Amino acid sequence: MANTKIVGNAAVITSTLKLADIKKIEKSTRKDVLTLKGGEDGKTPIFMVGTTTYGTGNINACGAEFACASRDGDQLAQITLGIPADVADAKEYVVEKYGIALINLAKVEEAVPAVLTAINEEHDALIESIEG
Repeated sequence: MANTKIVGNAAVITSTLKLADIKKIEKSTRKDVLTLKGGEDGKTPIFMVGTTTYGTGNINACGAEFACASRDGDQLAQITLGIPADVADAKEYVVEKYGIALINLAKVEEAVPAVLTAINEEHDALIESIEG
């Protein structure tokens, strides 16, 4: 599950996934792993994860857009959200405003490692098959 940290008047959401890995999956034929599906038929998209080059990212009931990577060696995907100055309990605010999105993000994060491993294996096999 993504880690959420309150820093001043901001909430910083740090995914368990690397920003580069999300971008790699977005370019692959398996990008559907970034979409959580539900509904009666289990096929209706209910939450999507992706990247953006605009701003500091965003998260809401429909999805999460990561714009930055953590500045440590892990380079994990991050979103930075403002918390209004008049909010007395920042943790409660985050849970009320983003709680369902954070739960859905965790579900997507859980499914990604196996698909990422398969993508990396395919990539390595392709590299090995190229002469030169």
